[in-house]
Amino acid sequence: MSMDTTAPSARAAPGSPRAGAQAWAGLFAGAAVGLLDALSAVLAGELPGGLDALFGTLSLAALYAPLGLALASLAGLHGRRRGARGASRGKRDPERVASGAYALFALALLGAGGVLAAELVPARFARQEYGFVALGLVIAGLGAGLLEARAWALPPLFRVARRLGPLSVPGRWGLVALALWPLTLAVLALAIPELRRALGVGLVVSAALAPPLALAVAGCWRRWGPALPAWAAAVLAFAAFAACGFTYGLREGHRPLVEERSGFGRFAVTAAQGLTDWDRDGRAGLFGGGDCNDFDASVHPGAWDAPGDGKDSDCVAGDADPAVLDLGDGAFGRRPPDPARPNFLVLTVDALRPDRLGLAGYFRRLTPNIDAVAREGAWFSDVTASSSRSIRSIPGLWSGFPPSQVSFGSGFQWPRLADENELVPELLTPAGYTTRAVMGTTYFTRARGFFQGWGGVEQGPSYQPDPRQVVETARKELEDLSTEAGPWMLWTHIFNVHRPHLHAGRPFGDTLQDQYDAEVALADELIGTLLEALQQSGQVENTVVVIASDHGEALGEHGLEGHATTLFDIEVRSTLVIRVPGLAPRRVSEPVGLIDVAPTLLNLAGVRPTKPMPARSLVPLLTGEEDTLGPRALVSELLPDGRFAFDHKAIREGDLRLMLAMRSGATQLYDVAADPGELRNLVDERPGDVARLRGRLLTWAALSTGAAGRERIIEDARLEALPETMDVELDARVPGLRVHGFDIESRRVAPGGTLRLAFYVEAERRIQKDYMLDVAFEDASGRRLPESFEGVHVPVHGLYPTRDWPPGELIRDEIEIIVPPDIAAPARLNMSFGMRETDQYRLPFRVGEERQRVVLYPVGTIDVRP
Repeated sequence: MSMDTTAPSARAAPGSPRAGAQAWAGLFAGAAVGLLDALSAVLAGELPGGLDALFGTLSLAALYAPLGLALASLAGLHGRRRGARGASRGKRDPERVASGAYALFALALLGAGGVLAAELVPARFARQEYGFVALGLVIAGLGAGLLEARAWALPPLFRVARRLGPLSVPGRWGLVALALWPLTLAVLALAIPELRRALGVGLVVSAALAPPLALAVAGCWRRWGPALPAWAAAVLAFAAFAACGFTYGLREGHRPLVEERSGFGRFAVTAAQGLTDWDRDGRAGLFGGGDCNDFDASVHPGAWDAPGDGKDSDCVAGDADPAVLDLGDGAFGRRPPDPARPNFLVLTVDALRPDRLGLAGYFRRLTPNIDAVAREGAWFSDVTASSSRSIRSIPGLWSGFPPSQVSFGSGFQWPRLADENELVPELLTPAGYTTRAVMGTTYFTRARGFFQGWGGVEQGPSYQPDPRQVVETARKELEDLSTEAGPWMLWTHIFNVHRPHLHAGRPFGDTLQDQYDAEVALADELIGTLLEALQQSGQVENTVVVIASDHGEALGEHGLEGHATTLFDIEVRSTLVIRVPGLAPRRVSEPVGLIDVAPTLLNLAGVRPTKPMPARSLVPLLTGEEDTLGPRALVSELLPDGRFAFDHKAIREGDLRLMLAMRSGATQLYDVAADPGELRNLVDERPGDVARLRGRLLTWAALSTGAAGRERIIEDARLEALPETMDVELDARVPGLRVHGFDIESRRVAPGGTLRLAFYVEAERRIQKDYMLDVAFEDASGRRLPESFEGVHVPVHGLYPTRDWPPGELIRDEIEIIVPPDIAAPARLNMSFGMRETDQYRLPFRVGEERQRVVLYPVGTIDVRP
């Protein structure tokens, strides 16, 4: 018979007081970490006030408490397995203390170095697979260096540990580690700005303080807490988790605190939604998922709500009402009698914010030429673009339709503009107008149909060429048009204000604001050159001048930089100035849309559109015939395409703007008159306005051409079975997704031609990730190819991300890749296939019967010949 020599304190049966203390300590430690995470959000951005701050904090505590309980239970199991080792506690062992302290420091340094390397290393390579390999080598080298440094780092740490007295006991060495952990992260975060930017201040604070806080709470509870059974802690954790599931999201105001500004809240909410998504349609009914029927996979936020079918498929405002669609005849006003058939000089500046105009009160005098035109004409101070992305916004300027009502064809990243669209130059040409366009970029060359109707198009020699050369081309075009017998229209797109800021130098400083201002000043100077050329042509009195921007630009507001990622007003607020000869100058504060430019030009030219349009002519405001266009809704959108899966919509009625994320259902409401910076979300304060605007927006989306077309495109992409043969069989797999192979129309293509592929993709189970398919090219002779020549895309033109696929879904994913027109030909290109979870790095995947693990898999060659 053997004797149990294990110390009683080292053993704790599941029902013992010690096990209960461990469970309750873990529960409250998890809750305490949630409270810390909420407090760390103070450093990450503005906190909501009142109930929203309270609800957000309690939600984080309820989400983290079960995790703390689980970790404490695991720790208890580990403690029970240590057996007699507990009897040795209390003895000093400085060597183990020093080793533990160095291990923690090394792990922190390796983690921080890995994050920093992931942000800096891949960006320095033209091909991402090379960057991926280099990143691995850097991290491996850092790990090897830390192992090598251990030999000389331990002796001094050992000498320090011997002087720690009671802290040199192995059972207490964690105290030293816990002291070093937040200090190490704090030093690294202060020393490396890129680390702070990659992780966020809130995440750094939470990660630094959470371990010591959790263990401190656990230790206090085990020492002084009451003796309660472990099962009671489990019941409380489950009750808190369930209560959070039913109450989270009932108020929108606390969601930014949890999902955007806290360190780990977004991950916790996503995991909780995944656990409670009963019908596996990617939308949970609990934890703010918004699924109004979590037992029907066809019903969820973001689903298309067919009008009149008696079913509320999108979980908003009941069944779609067909009466909401607002189409008219352009609302033409009485046009001024002279000039009878004016010329049009349309100057657009990409990403020009209206608050940079001198007339807007900006402290720097950047725009004297634009201001001069505004003083002689009409300055529209409240203009909303139909998108914060040029490829969606500019077609609205020339058609009078927001993106969902523009007919876009296939294509990824640069959607094709379908022939059935009716653009202003197509209507002016039969009326005797000569039309020309000069573009300060090659960005739009890949958008087929983008220039339909224009009599001639000159595009910059590169993505962002010297804008002075572009304006010189436009000046020569203007001189040639001035000799035409009939009226003309010249459109010049100036691109230098768009990032990166390359051409104006740094006259104001090196900050982002300074660089942007310098480019604005240069753009105004270039506009002045064209206005001077118009003056010299002698046609000023017969020419309407329009100066506009396609969208706005974020310069740090809401933590954002650039555009095309959100629909905050700072990204969709546009510049618009119109000077009509003979009309009195005026400032118009009436909210209008950038799409209103199309019917305005037609109205001034005396040409009627042949189709109804939602845009309204601004002529009544220009002439003073009216001081308002009447009540209306202005819609802005970020539509998904093959490269960018954003699906956001916004509606503006009066001073209220509502923004809606179509996939998650997250909603924001702002009063732009009282809160121009859109800092106070009124969703919970004005539920009536939210319900009205949200229902109107979603019904409009369901009835618009683009939304209805989305369902048709998805239905056409679905397959009952695989084809009997495929040009290339792949059998490539990542967890939950299988790519069987693809067809290719032709392996020979001309420069500027289109390479057409069709992939056959199957969901083997419900996927909680959005995978992207990747087609890469490499010149066999080693010549460098343009970076834009690739086929990274979300399946089905970005309209049907893999997260939405039910198990067994089989999709035919068509993609068109435009070969750069300036590619050196003849050329032989090696084509490879890859997969991604995000747009950043390629994923390893398994391919073939042998399940070979690869990052890029060669699938043949392509011949490029004229």
